[in-house]
Amino acid sequence: MVERHLALGVTCVKVKVGLGPETDIARVRAVRKVSGPDIPVTIDANCGWTIQQAKFCLRQLADVNLLLAEQPIPPGDHLAMAELRRDTLAPILADESVLTLQDAWLLANHRAADIFSIYPGKHGGIAATAEIVAVAKAAGLRCTIGSNLELGIGTAATLHVAAAFPEVDCDAFPADTIGPFYHDCDVIVNPLDLGPPHALVPDGPGLGVELDEKELAPWRVG
Repeated sequence: MVERHLALGVTCVKVKVGLGPETDIARVRAVRKVSGPDIPVTIDANCGWTIQQAKFCLRQLADVNLLLAEQPIPPGDHLAMAELRRDTLAPILADESVLTLQDAWLLANHRAADIFSIYPGKHGGIAATAEIVAVAKAAGLRCTIGSNLELGIGTAATLHVAAAFPEVDCDAFPADTIGPFYHDCDVIVNPLDLGPPHALVPDGPGLGVELDEKELAPWRVG
């Protein structure tokens, strides 16, 4: 799987972990071996580790040179996230733990993350996302783009957010604008250009996409 994606031009690899420490460590090491030393490798536990497991795994993977560790432990315990951040060299990316403006403030105040994963579908729209970016800016943190596996409309909104705010550093921490790849159809006429290696921001009025009325027809009421 890794070799196939690298052949397509992918320049960063994310490994899903959080199933079990030994299996997780072996999977990450296997991906690093295949991808070589120069391809950035990130991990995403999706809240699947306890803090003890996270500390153990990240210590064991210190020589893998991870670009970041995404949401290693469940949200809600900012002190535990801060403790983990102090314990590891890998930058900590907050995803499930930064849903609201209050979440962002608590994470920043406790110095519990290095990066915020942001996207309008998670925060409730572009305006709410902008508020979280402002917190990150004030705290000297960077942001990157995550995904709820949105269709084209949500992904277009996400691309505009990425382009609008310098605090969104997708060059250093690659984005997850991958939602449309997971769907057999979409509700926009022209598919977005999502790369690899780069996604392009759609131009035109509004979000730059045209709704596909044929696809939307079955969902219309009245």
